[in-house]
Amino acid sequence: MKKKYLITGILFIAAGLFIFLSFRSYSLIDDKLNLRDKDQGTIEIRNIQLTEKEQEMFREEHDEYNKEKLADNKNTEKEKSQTENMEEQETETVNPEIPVLTLVNDTVEIKAGEEFDLLAQVKDVSDDKDDRYILYRDIQIRGEYNVNIPGEYILKYSVIDTDGNESKIRELKLIVKEEQVAE
Repeated sequence: MKKKYLITGILFIAAGLFIFLSFRSYSLIDDKLNLRDKDQGTIEIRNIQLTEKEQEMFREEHDEYNKEKLADNKNTEKEKSQTENMEEQETETVNPEIPVLTLVNDTVEIKAGEEFDLLAQVKDVSDDKDDRYILYRDIQIRGEYNVNIPGEYILKYSVIDTDGNESKIRELKLIVKEEQVAE
């Protein structure tokens, strides 16, 4: 009888340990996938395979995000965007085969220690053949940064379409400001 209780106790402890380690592993994986790692440096996002349901959720979330951002900055962004587009068209030869990537802003300021979402900085991607969903999977972000160390960091965004054409590189200046200590 004592052996049964001992074996049962050992099995419960083993099961509890297994469950604890499983949840901890999932939590660490989730942190990496959501880019919550505070010391995240360079990241390249390519060829992410999603199920149809995940694809639909991604499209809905991104469309909602863009609608909210556009509604918030409708007038000033429209005027600024029109001016920038006209200037770019005058200075650049436009090749319709090359994808286009636009950022929400050229500069982002955060306090040291705050989370920073790399993909939230992408306003739109477009191409002559590929849809936005396919292009979002092939966004490349180059540069190193640390949200815990105050300073200015340059991140370079581009996208590659399925034909291998790369967009013009767009630079984002990430300014990490020192956290103000209240006296």
